[in-house]
Amino acid sequence: MSFDYKRMIKFEHNVGDKEKNYRMYAGSALIFISIFNASIILLVIGLALVGTGFSGWCPVYSGLNKNTCTPAGDAAITSVESAVAEAAASVKAAATEAVETVEAVAAEVAETVKDVAADAVETAEAAAAKVAAAVKGDDDDKPANG
Repeated sequence: MSFDYKRMIKFEHNVGDKEKNYRMYAGSALIFISIFNASIILLVIGLALVGTGFSGWCPVYSGLNKNTCTPAGDAAITSVESAVAEAAASVKAAATEAVETVEAVAAEVAETVKDVAADAVETAEAAAAKVAAAVKGDDDDKPANG
């Protein structure tokens, strides 16, 4: 196994999720211990572990061409993407159905408004005819005084 210096400076994620957590916890513990022991070496190692755990990239792993990232992470991303696509399709279908329902209800309301308006026009015409007859003096509605 040879160490590749050119590959070492290439930033590629090569630390898996599980190892990230281990590095963060171990680095934090070393930093904490270094504060009480006044040890610069523990502080530097702790900072390196926290840094590589946080970034997900280890230059030593890059130089050794080692990668602890699992394809399960890629599968999780793919499953999340497919779940989002399914949710988007469901939302689109629900929105389309809602629009169709609103259009149907609006058509029914418009038809009802037309009917009510037609009835109101007929009633207004009948009332206008009665008023016009009363103004003319049409005494058909008055009782005869004999």
